[in-house]
Amino acid sequence: MYLVLSHKVNESTKDLSKGQTKPTQSRINLGSQVASGSQQISSAHSNQTLDSGPTSGEKSEPSIVSQQPTTQASPPLTTQEEESLQVDTASNKQPSTSTFTVKSKSKIEYEGWCTAWEKQPHGIPVADLVWVKDDIERGMYGPVQTYKDGLGAYKKRRILKSDRMWFYPPECPGSVRGAPPSPYSFFRGRLFFWRPVGVWKYSFRCPNSECPGRGKGVSLYRSGYHLTVRQICDVSGWYSMLTEVLCCGPCLKAWRSGKKGERGKIGRYIAWDNAILRQMSDAHQSMFPAVLTVQRGVDKNVIRLLRDRTEGNTMVKVWRQVQESHCEAYLAKKDMYTLLLHSLTRPGGITKALGQVFKPPPKRREMPSPRLLRHAFLLHEAENIQDYRSQILSTFGTVLKMDSTKKVVKKLSGTGRGTAEWFTSVGNEHSQVLTFVLTCEESAEKLKGMAQGLMDRFKAASQPVPSLMYVDRDCCRAHGVSSVENLYKPWVDGGMILRLDIWHWIHRFGMAIRTESHPKYELFMSALSGAILAYNKDDLDLLISAVKAGNEKKFRNVSQEEMLRRYISKETLKHYVRRVTLGAQETFRMVDLAIEELKGPSGLDENGIALFKTPEAIDGVWTAQQKHLECIQDPPGMVMYKVVKVSTLNGVDLPYYKTYRGSNSLEGFHKHLPNMIPGPHCAARPYQVYLISGIARWNADRLAETVWGKKGRNNRVYSSPLLHRINTRCKELFGEDQVDEENYIVPAVSSTELLGLEYLFEQSTNDEYLPQLLDQDAPTEEQELADEEEDETVDDGYTSDREDTNTNPSHVVLTNKVTMEHLDPSCEDVCGSNPVPGFDKVETLSRLLAEVSKDEGKLLLDTKKRSDILQAWNALEDYDKQPQQFNTAYKAHWGNTLYGRTKRDDVLEAGLIQRRKLMNRYTPAQKIDALYNRLMYCVVKHIWLLSPASTSATTSPTKLAITQAYERMQHRVLVEDPILSRLGIPLPKINVKCIRDFIADRRG
Repeated sequence: MYLVLSHKVNESTKDLSKGQTKPTQSRINLGSQVASGSQQISSAHSNQTLDSGPTSGEKSEPSIVSQQPTTQASPPLTTQEEESLQVDTASNKQPSTSTFTVKSKSKIEYEGWCTAWEKQPHGIPVADLVWVKDDIERGMYGPVQTYKDGLGAYKKRRILKSDRMWFYPPECPGSVRGAPPSPYSFFRGRLFFWRPVGVWKYSFRCPNSECPGRGKGVSLYRSGYHLTVRQICDVSGWYSMLTEVLCCGPCLKAWRSGKKGERGKIGRYIAWDNAILRQMSDAHQSMFPAVLTVQRGVDKNVIRLLRDRTEGNTMVKVWRQVQESHCEAYLAKKDMYTLLLHSLTRPGGITKALGQVFKPPPKRREMPSPRLLRHAFLLHEAENIQDYRSQILSTFGTVLKMDSTKKVVKKLSGTGRGTAEWFTSVGNEHSQVLTFVLTCEESAEKLKGMAQGLMDRFKAASQPVPSLMYVDRDCCRAHGVSSVENLYKPWVDGGMILRLDIWHWIHRFGMAIRTESHPKYELFMSALSGAILAYNKDDLDLLISAVKAGNEKKFRNVSQEEMLRRYISKETLKHYVRRVTLGAQETFRMVDLAIEELKGPSGLDENGIALFKTPEAIDGVWTAQQKHLECIQDPPGMVMYKVVKVSTLNGVDLPYYKTYRGSNSLEGFHKHLPNMIPGPHCAARPYQVYLISGIARWNADRLAETVWGKKGRNNRVYSSPLLHRINTRCKELFGEDQVDEENYIVPAVSSTELLGLEYLFEQSTNDEYLPQLLDQDAPTEEQELADEEEDETVDDGYTSDREDTNTNPSHVVLTNKVTMEHLDPSCEDVCGSNPVPGFDKVETLSRLLAEVSKDEGKLLLDTKKRSDILQAWNALEDYDKQPQQFNTAYKAHWGNTLYGRTKRDDVLEAGLIQRRKLMNRYTPAQKIDALYNRLMYCVVKHIWLLSPASTSATTSPTKLAITQAYERMQHRVLVEDPILSRLGIPLPKINVKCIRDFIADRRG
């Protein structure tokens, strides 16, 4: 083979005073470019400086011109040092060569190749080894080069490509050309080789705080490649990741010279270590594609699927989606492979004749557990916590709302379980959340720190005092200064007005309402709403004209009242017609009139049931709520609506309004809040991460909706530093009109407020809580590959009712059975292993009574039948003679089945009314079951067996015939016969439905 050699230039300068060298290696082709290449090398040496990289912890963006980092001279590593780090060092020494053509059969050397990468199953997959090493176009190595070593021998080697980190495999074949295809040609994966120094020539400082070379401008240099191959889980497959090893010369020299037991850090670092990654600029860090865990990694594309906190979007759900993508991709490749092989096995083909055996495809790699995905997500989100905090703490408002909820607190588990009772938040007029805390009780003392921090934030940012705050209690000074006024005293003194949420005030009347399902309930609620708020006439006329414009002929003679009732929905009125409060006096007059009207006959339903529990109950509630009439009025002169956009309906432009009034927007946030915490429970630290990240995203979405037309952003991105960097650079480079996000606001507030669990733990332990993930939160190697079932119990999107579990050992029953035995339902409780005695006597009496049912057209019994029945009855056990109690399966529904859920002390009254109505309309019927009445059960079964056969035993004629026969027997025995009617034989009434259920149970 004829090979063209490359000229290698190796120059170095040595500083005798410092013992430093500056090795520079560059490859140039001889011929016409020798002179220019030498000039470039000389120029590169003259431009190098020792202080070319960032200090520890700093981020810098390297120059576009690649420069070799300054290195510290150090002797070669010993075998013991290599084994301690598990790295394979690739020699940086490159001998000089001259250009000529030669034939050589020497073995090819691969620069930096580690034999550990070939070991299975933790190395590079077998399907990727061939193309990664040998494919010149797509693989890691360039063409073969020949050089002359120090002994004058000519050798061959292949150099790593220095212009890329991603390596993509060849496409799988789609047809057979020649020999049968290898299965590995279909199951290849990508490879990512993380080499920030080798490819980008990035300069890193030693992360060791005690590095001897600290402050001297010494940079880390390449020292081989790490033996570990990380397998990264992507959305639809896997790919391998390799990395380089970086070395600090001064640390390594100090480690070698130190005494055993007194040595510091060895000075070798893996390039994907966090201490290295954090020195890079944010733009370069974003190029690292995955989040690494103990043994594996998760691609950031999978992490992005876990961010959206909507109902049912849990870790297990995303895990299933990713698993489905993996399986589909794997089976698609397997389908193509088997299709091509199958085409070779056609009858008469040469492959069929030779009987060739094909290789099966490799097995699909198992998905990591949902717990691993959750841990990777938390690791990634924890890096953004400070950004999310700054976004939340940079939120302000003019109209504030404060409210509390308990539902989300129930998800707190682990060490934090039971420490919190309330989640309290403060929102603004745009539905954003300004602050949120968890407390052990909803009191002014516990919320004092939250209120003070919020006021300090406004003062530090020179924001005006909010003009209005809506609360759900403690709004007025009926008994002195309210607790909310004490909390926000500086703001109240500055002119802030407290108001009670109107809908909270209206719902307080529910204490006097009998049931919300009463026909007059909605009428009463509508009357209360109409007594407080009035619609703007101009807005209403404009809306009606827009609706009529759609069909002027149809709506020509339709009145305004009819338009509102039939053609305009409540949601349309809410957004297109503004409302204003009527004033305390007018509200008092209209509410009092509505109550007095509904206390009379107008408040009764068709059955005579009143809307209010008692007149005294509604009068008491109304008297208590009169003091809040001033608290629910709009502040004078304050605009309570904002135009968000303009909609066009039938050619008429309608302003789309959004109101600032009330705390409904905050209650909507509280309804969405539990979805931010995936699963039914969560430990404290992940709980805090979920809350902060979810609320920051919520605020960003609400802010985008406040811009005219709800077009507040061009990109759905929640990273504030990213948007700020891009806006700044685009403005400097391309001009003002090229800013990507023109509505972006820089978070500029540095506040020490505590949020969420930080506030709770600071109150309980007086120690600031840091939302950092601990190492013990990470899954072990075995847990990384755990089955789906392990995390199924924490998935609220796919849970079902669980069986009760006995925890008391005294209640545990043991059995050798694996499955339930198949028994005739008629034998349960009467033909079991321990039956109630006397069943044969019950069967004798039931056979006699069944014969009585066959005699049609007769009323009286003859003497023989009467005596036989009397004798059989006297022989019965006392257990079977007891009268049957009515089946109480539906007892829990008394009081709310007809009228909906009832409240408090009126359940008995409603239940009495319901039972009376049912008794007047229907006859109660017993369930035919041997568990309750063995005699009735056997009688009905005998009649059923004696009835004429039909095509279907459950047809209406059959059920009716059985019912009639039973009623005939019942009437002759319990009514007409003067002797048997006094015995009290337990033969309760039944109906056709009872017979239908009985036959269905026997047939099923």
